[in-house]
Amino acid sequence: MKGLILLIVAYLIGSVMTGHLLSKYYQHGNMKTEGSGNIGARNAGRLYGKKAFIITFIGDALKGVLVIVLASSFDFTVEWQLLALLAAICGHIYPITLGFHGGKGMSTFIGGFLTFSPQLFCVFLGVFLVLFLITRSLTVAGMAAMFFMPFIFILFPFSYFTFFISAAMSLLIIFKHRENLQEKINSRKGMRL
Repeated sequence: MKGLILLIVAYLIGSVMTGHLLSKYYQHGNMKTEGSGNIGARNAGRLYGKKAFIITFIGDALKGVLVIVLASSFDFTVEWQLLALLAAICGHIYPITLGFHGGKGMSTFIGGFLTFSPQLFCVFLGVFLVLFLITRSLTVAGMAAMFFMPFIFILFPFSYFTFFISAAMSLLIIFKHRENLQEKINSRKGMRL
């Protein structure tokens, strides 16, 4: 019962959309219909500038931080902490507050993963940086690092269940970025022609 309550609370925390609140503050534009139509940090930056990007990124990342802190404060196992982070990411991507049309989950994942384990996050960041040097694309490197992220858990003494939870997170976020990846692939093909 406690676990179910944790997941519901985590989902509701994830459903608080920083970008939407920011667009209300600016009192013009609708992030769901302008720019990329996404409620995340990148679209906020595109529509309202760098400051809006930073505020939205931090606000969305803090949702992941809050969920992990909450779960660990009530002595939930690492598996439950990761499930709570997954629920928060689901809340961010499919928020009940905005008709299940939200962001792409990366900011919330970053905040939660960094709080969950700074050590694992540093390995993840290292993988991302290497891939970025190879691909020269934030999107491609980020999604490739997300693909490898579950395998990082194998390097540390975590249960197999953590691998499957992190794999679910990884697949969900990659799925939400599929259009961005396709655009990058198409643009690179166009450069070669």
